[in-house]
Amino acid sequence: MTLDVHKTFAHEGKFFDSLDKDRAKTGRKVGSMIVKTSGLSFAQAAARQYIASFVKHSSPKKLANYALAKWEKGRKVTNVRSMPFRYWIDPVNICPLRCPLCPTGNTVLGRKSGKIKLQHFMHVVDEIKDYAYLLNMYNWGEPFVHPQLFDMIRYATDRKISVGFSSNLNVFSETMARKTVESGLEFLIVAVDGADQETYEKYRKKGDLSKVIRHLEMLVAAKKELKSKTPMVAMRMLINRHNENQIEDVKALAKRLGVYFLTSPILVNPSRKEDVEEFLPSNGKYSYYQYEEKSKISEELTNVADCSDLWEGFLVNWDGGVMPCCWVHEQKDDFGNVFDGSVRSVWNGPYYQNARRVFNGEKQEQETVCTACKGRPQYQYL
Repeated sequence: MTLDVHKTFAHEGKFFDSLDKDRAKTGRKVGSMIVKTSGLSFAQAAARQYIASFVKHSSPKKLANYALAKWEKGRKVTNVRSMPFRYWIDPVNICPLRCPLCPTGNTVLGRKSGKIKLQHFMHVVDEIKDYAYLLNMYNWGEPFVHPQLFDMIRYATDRKISVGFSSNLNVFSETMARKTVESGLEFLIVAVDGADQETYEKYRKKGDLSKVIRHLEMLVAAKKELKSKTPMVAMRMLINRHNENQIEDVKALAKRLGVYFLTSPILVNPSRKEDVEEFLPSNGKYSYYQYEEKSKISEELTNVADCSDLWEGFLVNWDGGVMPCCWVHEQKDDFGNVFDGSVRSVWNGPYYQNARRVFNGEKQEQETVCTACKGRPQYQYL
């Protein structure tokens, strides 16, 4: 990832992404290309769904907490009274693909591979259900790999939480298509980074574009058969140097399949010159990074992210480890473990409080991964 992606689906007036790495993970608005489906553009449909979802999943307690979290974020409060209102729970950090700009794909993920137990997932959801508007069920793995994924989605949606995630959709079937619709999943981002197999697999290594197209057809058919408006499905294209000339072709593919289309710039480690040269698009308007000119990449690349996660978001790994945001994957940078305690105890614990001090000027009692980041994270995948 999160869906919060930075974010490619609507939440709080922003598009989220998850967002993988595949997600747009910065606060800077980059022009997104969209295609109309059923008379609405992706932006229009996402905004409409956001409003409907916010109303559907709201309660006086949630709304009061939301307002307090926004107030505390604006004042950069260290010891907060509010709880996060958007969450990530990564059900599994295993993926069959080998994407070159992903620590999972490079098999260097700084955490043991595994799948969350259903009872652990239920334990976390029970604690956050009175505060959570959005639950992104992905981060460093392929959600459809988890055998109890649909049970988890239903458990969360039955507790008035909007659920969504991003997938490469290489692991799927007709049965799974039907279960996806029946589970109550509200949105699904499907990664399609090329109009042909040769271009697609430049990034989605070990992926099969023909499978993804077939699986999308299954999902669209299941929605039609069950007369369901959800999940909202969007085909998302990570713009890179290999595919920047295929945007219109992928957009046409999305239209033919009857799903929404959007683009997101790709993320790289700026210190890895070979990756910058291979993957960053030649046209600067498709990038999250600063270019000296429209088509000239700066010598010192920096992203323009802006951190709100320390006051609004909360990310739980499959093993209960809590990371301050979806950029981080090393277990050594965890802020605590919710299986050993609670969401609230970690949320206002010493790691979070010291991380918030980075932004409000108070003296830190201990350093965290946020000390070096300062809201401008560098993407690490090797």
